[in-house]
Amino acid sequence: MDRSEKKDMLKELDLTKEQKIKMKEIRQENKSKKEMIANDSRLLETEKKSRLHALQKEQAQKIQAILTDEQKEKLKAMRQEARKEKNQ
Repeated sequence: MDRSEKKDMLKELDLTKEQKIKMKEIRQENKSKKEMIANDSRLLETEKKSRLHALQKEQAQKIQAILTDEQKEKLKAMRQEARKEKNQ
């Protein structure tokens, strides 16, 4: 999923101002952690992949925590649709 598709998904969720602020904080924190992992020369590629995957899961959990039940359902449906299109 590219950047514009992610932005479109976020727009469709109709986030509140507070949610947008939290989302930005989560993404910024994730970006810096991701860069630290990617630039850590002590890690093997497999370790980097594993840590990046764990980081993705952590970010997804944090995002879920700030969404309403309705937004969670909407996001789930949009992700399923995106996967479906990707597999075609």
